[in-house]
Amino acid sequence: MARDTARPVLVTGCSSGIGHATALHLQTHGWLVYATARHVEAIADLAAAGCRVLPLDVTDDDSMTGAVRAIEQAHVLQPVAAQLVVGECGRDRPLGATVLTAMPRAPSSLAI
Repeated sequence: MARDTARPVLVTGCSSGIGHATALHLQTHGWLVYATARHVEAIADLAAAGCRVLPLDVTDDDSMTGAVRAIEQAHVLQPVAAQLVVGECGRDRPLGATVLTAMPRAPSSLAI
């Protein structure tokens, strides 16, 4: 299997709003975007735009670990695959709660 060398980024909450817009923006600016949502059929438009899509439920530890591992396995940068994680976009917190973090902390950061 060929491995990707583009700058990968994991974006959570891509089914609407800030997460969706962020995924599209980063994809058009040269990032290899892994767009996530609980139900990947909700982000089919992002796949059509060039994003890779993964199922991810940020309330489920196994789901978070699985998404991170899928990205790690697809890339040369081991064991840290994604260079950036954009998460918790537009959560019900003051000013949203967007989290930007380097990949080594991703599973714990997604659990904020």
